[in-house]
Amino acid sequence: MTIRRRVRRLEASHSYGYVLALVVLVIGLTIGAPDTELGRIVIVTVQAATLLVAVWTARAPTRTVHVVSILAGFALLFALIATFAPGDARALTRIVNGLLVAVVPVVITRGIGRVIREQGVTLNAASGVLTLYLLLGLFFGTLYAALAELLSTPYFIGPQSDSLSISVYFSFVTQTTVGYGDVVPALAFGRALAVVQAVLGQLYLVSVVGLVVGHIGRRGPLRGESGSPDGGPSE
Repeated sequence: MTIRRRVRRLEASHSYGYVLALVVLVIGLTIGAPDTELGRIVIVTVQAATLLVAVWTARAPTRTVHVVSILAGFALLFALIATFAPGDARALTRIVNGLLVAVVPVVITRGIGRVIREQGVTLNAASGVLTLYLLLGLFFGTLYAALAELLSTPYFIGPQSDSLSISVYFSFVTQTTVGYGDVVPALAFGRALAVVQAVLGQLYLVSVVGLVVGHIGRRGPLRGESGSPDGGPSE
């Protein structure tokens, strides 16, 4: 196999399915992993891997790849140091999680646009769109956790209300409109923020996700419901 073929094969393997699977793993670990140093170190490691895979999959600019790689490398280094010299890795977890929700949506959005222009609406593009939906929930979960730390009064009414685990759990219960009611915002603006998240999540599902999934297999811009871009009948 020539070098050119190997490069093409590697480029063809760029799939948002990998990023989607890693983001699901990050969410599951954030909510379910034990609140211990080892648990936080595992979360940091998976988050750093998700950052790297996301920028690689989206074919981000070289400068972005270098910056994210350096940040992920430092995170993994600190996680390794914490393994042998135990300390509080909670702040490190929040930092890497913040990078995840700040950097990945930007590079993925650009990457999805490139995929649709070059290949049409594929399952790969749909995986990227679903990844953005999960990152929206992770973003709000991180925001709730930050507010819980900054406020002098509890942000939630419920068990372990100040933990990142509870914040992310509440975020996805809200975004999916399940609403168990075991954890609720204690303040009025917290309830308003939850409503904003629920509305944004549902609008994203019925508009962006619905549009992309409904056009899987089609090529060209996502406009109209028929063969022509303006929605009229195709010739």
